[in-house]
Amino acid sequence: MPISKDAAYGLPFAEDLALIYLIIGDEDAALDQIEMLFTIPSWMSVDWLKVNPLYDRLSDNPRFQNLIRKYDQKFE
Repeated sequence: MPISKDAAYGLPFAEDLALIYLIIGDEDAALDQIEMLFTIPSWMSVDWLKVNPLYDRLSDNPRFQNLIRKYDQKFE
């Protein structure tokens, strides 16, 4: 079920979808998912992205760096 129909159980699938996009090489789609997760109550956080090795391939992506700056609580 999508998040719009099941907010509790849809969240893990949204994160999984971001990882699937990374595996197939679609960084833009992965970043779309990550940004969407940042805009709703979820466990996705800047700190989690920084330490989770699954997201390492995004570290040099300018859009990823902008999302980190935008949503990092330390800069608010």
